[in-house]
Amino acid sequence: MRPANEESEDGEGEGRKVSRGTRSGLRAKKEKPENVAKRRIGLKRDPDEKANVKLSEDEEIQYSKYIIKVLLPFLEKINTEQVMERELEAKIQGVSFSDIKVKKAACGPNERMYCDNCQTSIADYHRSCPLCSYDLCLSCCRELRDGHLQGGETGKPIQYMDYGLEYLHGGKRRKDPKCVTLNPIEVNCGDNVFSLSDWKSNENGIIPCPPKDKGGCGQGVLELKCLLTKQQEVSKLLVEAKQIFDKQKDECVPKRFEKSCSCSKLLGQDNIISPNSCKAASREDSYDDSLYCPTAVDIKHEDLKHFQWHWSKGEPVIVSNVLETTLGLSWEPMVMWRAFRQIKNLEHDTLLDVTALNCLDWCEEDVNVHNFFKGYSEGRFDSQGWPKILKLKDWPPSTLFEQHLPRHGAEFISCLPFKEYTHPRSGYLNLAVKLPEKSLKPDMGPKTYIAYGFNEELGRGDSVTKLHCDMSDAVNVLTHVQALGVPADKLASIHKLKKKHAVQDQKELSGDVQTASEEKDVDIGLSDIVDDGVSYHELGNEEKNPEVFEANVVNNDNGCKKNKRKKNYESEEMSASTMDPHDVRQNHTNTNDHIQPGGGKKETGSSNMSSVSPDDAVSGALWDIFRQQDVPKLEEYLRRHFKEFRHIYCNLLSEVIKNGNSSCLLSVIKYEVVHPIHDQTIYLTAEHKIRLKEEYESHPQSDLPPLVQPLFLSSQLELSCIKVALDFVSPENVGLCFQLTEEFRVLPKNHRAKEDKLEVKKMVLHTMRKAVEDVNKSSQKAK
Repeated sequence: MRPANEESEDGEGEGRKVSRGTRSGLRAKKEKPENVAKRRIGLKRDPDEKANVKLSEDEEIQYSKYIIKVLLPFLEKINTEQVMERELEAKIQGVSFSDIKVKKAACGPNERMYCDNCQTSIADYHRSCPLCSYDLCLSCCRELRDGHLQGGETGKPIQYMDYGLEYLHGGKRRKDPKCVTLNPIEVNCGDNVFSLSDWKSNENGIIPCPPKDKGGCGQGVLELKCLLTKQQEVSKLLVEAKQIFDKQKDECVPKRFEKSCSCSKLLGQDNIISPNSCKAASREDSYDDSLYCPTAVDIKHEDLKHFQWHWSKGEPVIVSNVLETTLGLSWEPMVMWRAFRQIKNLEHDTLLDVTALNCLDWCEEDVNVHNFFKGYSEGRFDSQGWPKILKLKDWPPSTLFEQHLPRHGAEFISCLPFKEYTHPRSGYLNLAVKLPEKSLKPDMGPKTYIAYGFNEELGRGDSVTKLHCDMSDAVNVLTHVQALGVPADKLASIHKLKKKHAVQDQKELSGDVQTASEEKDVDIGLSDIVDDGVSYHELGNEEKNPEVFEANVVNNDNGCKKNKRKKNYESEEMSASTMDPHDVRQNHTNTNDHIQPGGGKKETGSSNMSSVSPDDAVSGALWDIFRQQDVPKLEEYLRRHFKEFRHIYCNLLSEVIKNGNSSCLLSVIKYEVVHPIHDQTIYLTAEHKIRLKEEYESHPQSDLPPLVQPLFLSSQLELSCIKVALDFVSPENVGLCFQLTEEFRVLPKNHRAKEDKLEVKKMVLHTMRKAVEDVNKSSQKAK
């Protein structure tokens, strides 16, 4: 096996992954036996024609005006950066501002240009060396002149010690541990700033090409260049956009900008809320105690305004029963496997093996696809009797999803709510579709996440996506959940191993790295104090619950409860969709933690804990979502407690070796966190979420409230989940995309989150140009 170098993803529905953004979760009813045949027949039926978004010309114009209104500040920001650089260039050349002629760089429509220092995508203006083609973005030019250039340092490799399977379960470290150095995706750096003695600008602002050890030639002078043609100039586009906005200002501002949305208001004095809302928290002077939770079959066109209001506030959105709007194609894993195999054999290369992530040691291993699905349906345990939890991300690859599983792809697109935002090809309010046809586009999905899970938090080896923040918005649809009974002897083994884990944690955190050989009763965390399968922290007093947004994918079908008590194998089609903006989040199959920039998310959710018994629900995926305004305190907590978390090979982060030497010593070297969230090395367990709340209570200026209380099973079950996710970019969250782009820009070059995959500035320019063109064409027709 090899250490995993996962890309930032949204793994929430697999389990679920945690991040801030907009996600969608779906709640489904248990599939009736008589529908199974219909679902299988669905494999032979044509995709639903309603998948595409069809708008009238008037609707397109109104949406275009709305886009102009929302994106105008960001177009002004881009233009201001360019004007400042042109003014400086005019001084350097000794000519007037109007006489500056910016040369067009040689870059084809199907090519991307990145800054050679910070690796951020270049949308238009930049500086380039005529001798070696070294390119520098305007942000780096400004920082270099100010004497604090960032983002160009390469982080040192991080080394992890493989102490063997026995150590993973609280045993002794083997005497000859293997030292594994990760590839550059996992990095650490102590200083991101270049040595200014090697490279600095001249007093007049001229920037020489950097020396060879910085990627340049050290001889040329960086010249101002552009990527857009004269007809596409940002300054001209800004003038036209301002004219439209000033002329029709009232039309550019939709009625949704009110202090509150009607679906959020209380209907009485007894905390009764709208049928399309679910109570998520009880806080004083708070506007976001309730979430917008419509049912898919009841959504009407006018509900888009409700969605926009909540989305603009960065709130998660939960849509129930989305698969009820489709033809009824089965998402059972073996059905997907047969469909995939049939298409593959006819048209594509054979893909029998996949790379799955083992959640215990966080390492990748190759597994046969059929065997993976068999484990999904039947469960797996390792040689110690511990649940073997595997995750499979992006199968089949998103670039081939609709080729290998065309009917499933069409079914997924057809079930998406609010397609004006979410549709990957015709969503008018989706900025990702505005890029030119021949340009290189970011991979927005759809992507399938398939994961084994367990209904109780294990503490180690849980099916989780670690704390992170997604670059874009996303809609997640939980399409399937498999619940399996766990034999009594396996439960006994799990309980015994959890005690060993706790002993090991206590000793290693206290500085004694020798694991105790004896077993004794220890405090193994609140998650292990279970009454009828429900832990204290899950159902206790609200003040005892962690102050985070929590949404749990559930099924409230009573028939399912009977099957659970019999502990028979059972599978259920789930149809919940969650949408989230970019909040910080994490997730788990059955619990997830994740951060999104905007705070919104569309996802399957649970009902209020006070009115629903855990017996009435089947958990699928739990998301922990932190509001954007709470992220600074969350980062502070993580930096203070990072030594208590384990990562690859169950190494404590405090023991991770950060030097780049070829020889691995068994010594503890101080590990410095690059970014506690973007590093994606931490998952907040139930215990840490409680401690987080306690420490925040000592800081009353901060508030991390529980949004949706989690629901858990009343019997010990294994849970496997399938989630399909699709990214999109909404106008409302462009500001957060800009913010994240800047945070990623200053990370070390080989950091896992470094690459600017979204190219949001390029999206803004093309989206604004299309909106302006549409409004102008309409005005000309009206004359």
